[in-house]
Amino acid sequence: MGKDRSLNRLQAMFDRAPMAMLCFDKGLRVTEWNQAATRQLGIMASEAKGRSVLEFFSEETGAGPKQWQALSEAHGTVDLLGRAIAQAGEMFPVRIVASELELPGQTETMLCFTRELSERQLESESLRRTDEAKQRADLLNALADGEIVSKEVAIQRGKALGLDLAAKYALFAISIDDYAGKSYAELQKDQRGMQEVLRQVTQICSAEQDKIVWTRYDGFAVLCPLPEPCDDIKGQALLRAKSGKERVTRHMPGVRLTVGVSSSYTDILDIRRCYREAKEAANVGLRVWGGNDVYHYADLGICQLLTQFQDAKQLQAFVDQSIGKLIQHDKSKKTELVATLEEILSAPTLKEAAERSFIHHKTILQRKTRIEEILGVSIDDVETRLTLATAMKILRLLPCSSVDRG
Repeated sequence: MGKDRSLNRLQAMFDRAPMAMLCFDKGLRVTEWNQAATRQLGIMASEAKGRSVLEFFSEETGAGPKQWQALSEAHGTVDLLGRAIAQAGEMFPVRIVASELELPGQTETMLCFTRELSERQLESESLRRTDEAKQRADLLNALADGEIVSKEVAIQRGKALGLDLAAKYALFAISIDDYAGKSYAELQKDQRGMQEVLRQVTQICSAEQDKIVWTRYDGFAVLCPLPEPCDDIKGQALLRAKSGKERVTRHMPGVRLTVGVSSSYTDILDIRRCYREAKEAANVGLRVWGGNDVYHYADLGICQLLTQFQDAKQLQAFVDQSIGKLIQHDKSKKTELVATLEEILSAPTLKEAAERSFIHHKTILQRKTRIEEILGVSIDDVETRLTLATAMKILRLLPCSSVDRG
């Protein structure tokens, strides 16, 4: 009885609130619509309920389908600018604030407030937010590049921009696979498309208010807060990174993202190290394992060491010496023995390597013998196996090879 009375009181407060308010579910269907929303948009609650929230807001200022869907999956409070669409089709600027709402008998509901703005207010607020986002990016990029050496200065500047840089975070470096490794000239040809993809991905990632998202010249980065105390920091960081990537994939299925995850930090000046770790994890994941996944720096294995080499010529020489003859053989004979070698080295047994390659066990045994003849080694030798595996890793890491890989 008491619960019913409280719900009725809550419903009355919702209906009579002076600000336009509505609720929508995870499917973006309107479930509640108050009197102020009717006055603002000229649409009765009975007409609005059950319809998609997308019908009432224009996407021209960024509050489009992907952003609304991201809002429905976000945690915390999200604040954005958009344009509402009235009954007669007239559009006017609004500020939209949405947050999760727990109601008895209803799950995963979002409560949305809208406040009408003048065109001048919209322009002023848009400029303010753009400027603040730039200042945040400048500060975080300066930290990632090691240009700030005072912890106190960093924390103070962060506070002024609404950032709590004293908390514990994991850092994600995110690259878009289609643009990774392309030259400046190639990127310029599709600059508009790349910027639009970056804008949409950033909007989706920013829907979770506890994450700090900013763009860099080579992609973008995310600071993700970690719970304290936390017994499994790495596991929590990977969980948040995978959740974010899955969200982007749902809304943008054609976009392939590679996410690198750093170890956590407790000192804000560690952002430089963490960004380097996350970026290396993303680069290695893309080159060695094909990308479009989440990779933690701690899982890179020997690649952690290999990425520290500054002299690419030395690495290339190691590849040439170890498997150069096999690469040349593939090129001249149109074979794929390098790929076969990679399968043999990565599989625990020849039988499993054959199954992975969809070939008969005898066939892979013959190819193994041929590889050993070309290289003059025994793959069964432990030291040789390590040398060949290392050469294969380097081959994937190098952006190009002096030996043409065909």
